[in-house]
Amino acid sequence: MDSLLRPSNDYSLMMQKLMTCTTAIQQEISNLINRHVKEYIQDRSKSFRRCDFVMDTLLLSKMHNLHEIVKLMIDAGYEKECSHAYSNWRKLFLQECLINKIFVLQDAKINIENERKTEQYVDAKIGRLMTALDVTMTCLFPIEQQLCDRVFSGFATVGSNCFIEVCQETTFQLLNLANSAGSGSPSKWCLLKKLDIFKQLHSLIPKFHSLFPDSTLLNQAIKVKNRLGEASRDLFKDMHNFIFKVPAEDLVDSSYGQRHQMTIEVMSYVTCVCRSKRTLEQILQEYSKVDNEVESSSFFLKQMELIIGMLQNQLISESKNYNDLALRHIFMINNRSHIEAMNKSWELETILGNEWFQNNIEKIHKNLELYKGSSWNKVMDFLKLENSDNTTDDVMKEKICLFNSHFEDICRVQSEWFVYDNKLREEIISSVGNILLPAYGIFVGRLHDILGNQAYKYIKYGMLEIQDLLNNLFLGNENI
Repeated sequence: MDSLLRPSNDYSLMMQKLMTCTTAIQQEISNLINRHVKEYIQDRSKSFRRCDFVMDTLLLSKMHNLHEIVKLMIDAGYEKECSHAYSNWRKLFLQECLINKIFVLQDAKINIENERKTEQYVDAKIGRLMTALDVTMTCLFPIEQQLCDRVFSGFATVGSNCFIEVCQETTFQLLNLANSAGSGSPSKWCLLKKLDIFKQLHSLIPKFHSLFPDSTLLNQAIKVKNRLGEASRDLFKDMHNFIFKVPAEDLVDSSYGQRHQMTIEVMSYVTCVCRSKRTLEQILQEYSKVDNEVESSSFFLKQMELIIGMLQNQLISESKNYNDLALRHIFMINNRSHIEAMNKSWELETILGNEWFQNNIEKIHKNLELYKGSSWNKVMDFLKLENSDNTTDDVMKEKICLFNSHFEDICRVQSEWFVYDNKLREEIISSVGNILLPAYGIFVGRLHDILGNQAYKYIKYGMLEIQDLLNNLFLGNENI
């Protein structure tokens, strides 16, 4: 009522002067803050202690004029109107800087539903969100706080309330974006995005405490962080129920023994989660909800062992879809070798233990021996030499003809099979050649002894030709 009794021209004049003062320093503040924000983005290792420098570079007379008109309005009883006008001025700047210029965060939420179709798009949005959270809390808001402190010097309570009002809309917008990323269909990618945002928000909570002590902004930030932590915990605990469900459109035809998409997906998940091991263990400890309250590190390893064990069982089950025993073993070699390759690339054994991976290597060697046995034992039988006294021309002729026929069939069929890694493919071929070529050389020599020059009528392949045909094994379809 008191403000209504004062002459309206006094209020209008003061508001006009307030607008004049804000307009006079608007561009300088915008230029200096924008420049400082860009410097911070380029080198975030720099401390933000230079915030004082930004304030000191403003024209002192203009800052003094703004402070004086604010003081005049508050003393005259126009505290509410003054705060409202100032807050609107700074909120518009934050929106312009954060939403329209630097970070382009117009959308109200980040929806991870159907993320397989929009993964790249959502990745970009989440990346911008985390940059916005970091720069806002570390750079923009501290500048706004110092502006309020200077403009409302002598009116600490008014300045503090005004600062919270200036930051509130932007803070809630960013937190709502972070909160929306906590929803979405369960997947490896969804879990990793949750972990990224949780880690970012967790690191910023001390800044919320410093800037907004005992405020709804601090409470909301903690609430969103907790929700992301709990969602990450629950998804990590249940991931074994989802990670093996590869969408039909992503399945690769594995009829030639190549790696199963399931193996690629699961091992990608394992490596990514192991890289986030510290964050996950922190979440499991802070948001404990595991049976029998096992330690977070133990629970992490338990989940990893569960998933890798399930992968092993699933692969064995998938291999039984092959009628050809040799192809079963090529399939298992491909998939187990991919697991070992991921271990070498990311040193998973240092996290998950050496025993399982050593056992996996032994199984690869066993699969190789079983492959050679099921594919080449019969061919090798044709090259076995009986007691020289009982070896007749007809027996030798039959053996070489049977060898030629079976060798051709194996090479024709297995040239369509696929081994994903060239080094692995060469190792398999070398292992076959080491048993086949010496036996073939001895047999051909014996055939020459018995048949003489007639042996050439039956010998279809020389040693180099045998090797050439072996070298064409496991090439598969180039488009696979």
